[in-house]
Amino acid sequence: MKPLLDYAPYLEETDADINQLVSGASYCSNSYCPKNYSGDSYGMVTLRTAFAQSYNTPAIRLFEKMGVETCFKYLDAFGFRKVSKKDHHTCSAIGGFIWHETP
Repeated sequence: MKPLLDYAPYLEETDADINQLVSGASYCSNSYCPKNYSGDSYGMVTLRTAFAQSYNTPAIRLFEKMGVETCFKYLDAFGFRKVSKKDHHTCSAIGGFIWHETP
């Protein structure tokens, strides 16, 4: 989900270069404090590295910078049937969707 929901909107909307720096350090948004898979904090890394290594904290930062609705507008183009308005929250940026049955 990160490429579609976080990186594509950010790169498209800002014309950022893949070598632009983003923080891979620890991060909290309200009471939501995701960790990178390794549990490590990476400091400043390029978008290329954050993407290639699938770091969570840079993805959350890009998602929040672009805004929930902008990011989901990009995802909507792919027609995921199980993604709904209930999923429009920060943890979705790293795949934390509320999966539900569709009728």
